[in-house]
Amino acid sequence: MIRSAIAVAVLLLAASCASAPPPAASSGSSAGAWRFNYDSATGVASALQSEPGGPDSVAVTCRAPDGDMIVADYRLASANVSTVDFTVRQETIRVPAARGQGPDGRPALTVRLPRRPPNLGAYPSADGTVSLNAGGVTHTYARGSVEKFWQVAQACWPSGS
Repeated sequence: MIRSAIAVAVLLLAASCASAPPPAASSGSSAGAWRFNYDSATGVASALQSEPGGPDSVAVTCRAPDGDMIVADYRLASANVSTVDFTVRQETIRVPAARGQGPDGRPALTVRLPRRPPNLGAYPSADGTVSLNAGGVTHTYARGSVEKFWQVAQACWPSGS
């Protein structure tokens, strides 16, 4: 009888864990490294941020000459928001966002930055950070993020950003 009760309890516990919703995203900073690529055949500029020992946590892509810059934030994939606050150093703009997929097909919070956002062209150095705030949860990107966003903008929009 006791063994039956224990077996039922273990099965109920396993079932509750299997059906539990994924944990909500929490604010945090990335310590990963950035890499940049430009594919001249397709005109796609991209910057990817990898977490130490893990997968990419952010992908920034843009197709020249007239494309929008798309930010796919994998860490904020579960956010159910229609806008995010996009911050470069101390400057913040509110932009539309949606749940979607990153360039590798994984679920991500996608943000379409308008062509030539006013804050990207002013910061062509590695100093400072970029962050997204989605519903009160902030993902601060790794060091060098300002420079990588600027590189994508410069490669995508030949006249600069």
